[in-house]
Amino acid sequence: MTNGDRQVYSPLRERVLNLLNSKEAQGGPQSVDDVCRKLNISNTNSRSVLIRLRKKGAIERIAHGVYRAKGDTRKYKKR
Repeated sequence: MTNGDRQVYSPLRERVLNLLNSKEAQGGPQSVDDVCRKLNISNTNSRSVLIRLRKKGAIERIAHGVYRAKGDTRKYKKR
């Protein structure tokens, strides 16, 4: 779904994207477990949302189970 030139995502996908795009200390590249813990969602939902966002080209997988926003150059920091 699009709104003009901007891709529109479900509220949960928006929350995940906001986390990955956040410039705060808790933002940036995240593992599946990080997303589960920080957004209080199940592992299944976390994986599903991350996979769908990757297929849409909004995020990229940088390691097994670790994702970051497209264009983000920050490295993953295990939390």
